[in-house]
Amino acid sequence: MSRPGARGELNLQRWVFWQLTHFSSQLLLNIEQLR
Repeated sequence: MSRPGARGELNLQRWVFWQLTHFSSQLLLNIEQLR
């Protein structure tokens, strides 16, 4: 049996990953606009 909270941990990892990809894409767009 998986320990309680494993599902929440996975959701958190996915949320953090999405935040990182979103942030990096925004950052790239800003850099492109600055040039």
